[in-house]
Amino acid sequence: MDVHQSRVACRRLRSYLKVFKPFVEDEAARGYRKMLGAVAELGSELRELDVIAALPELRLEPFAAELRQARVRAVRALRRRLAATANQARLGAACDTAVGSLGLLGGVPLAAVLRRVRRTWRRADALVTSPPGDDETLHELRIRLKNCRYALEIVDDISPEDADALDRRLRELQQLLGDRRDAAAAMEWLKSCGAPAPKTRKAMAALAARRARLGRRLGPSLRRLAAAGHRWDQAVTRRIDRDSAGLS
Repeated sequence: MDVHQSRVACRRLRSYLKVFKPFVEDEAARGYRKMLGAVAELGSELRELDVIAALPELRLEPFAAELRQARVRAVRALRRRLAATANQARLGAACDTAVGSLGLLGGVPLAAVLRRVRRTWRRADALVTSPPGDDETLHELRIRLKNCRYALEIVDDISPEDADALDRRLRELQQLLGDRRDAAAAMEWLKSCGAPAPKTRKAMAALAARRARLGRRLGPSLRRLAAAGHRWDQAVTRRIDRDSAGLS
């Protein structure tokens, strides 16, 4: 859980620095984003094992025992990485970096902030309103959904009903895409786990069926998200126009 929470915190901060790039000093923010990415990557192997171990298809033996052993090795590897001098320095710098050192601008108008958040939605919407594509496109969509959801948290008091509806739909689709990705990761792990072939084939078939079921839910989830996003976009655009007119 600690590994997961630290990775989420790093991703959230990285997303903020990307979305609100015009409001911070570019070089300092770029360096901090790179550092946060390196810190988040430290626990990626362990997190991946925890995710696939939670799938019902892999809770059975001999897969459960294989995953327990793999997790022990991953924990040892993570401890070694955390003890390394370079990673100790990265962790310290990630924790000690102050907001002021990123060159955060003061007095940024609300309309400017809302435009940046709206931009994250529109970048996601460009993929949402297209037919679901290949796995690479869906992975990119999942990243854009995360950026949009994190940015939305900053302004969720603007048109809160529409923001809440959009957040729910973002979470729904993000979870669905994540579950599909987890099933694919589990299938990759099975290829090298060393379990008896008949059991491996049975588990692979079950995971493939799970992934297919999830795939059938993509279309309706995309449509629900598009509808919620467009309502929020319209409400926020009206607010941007009103605030911009007041400043002119």
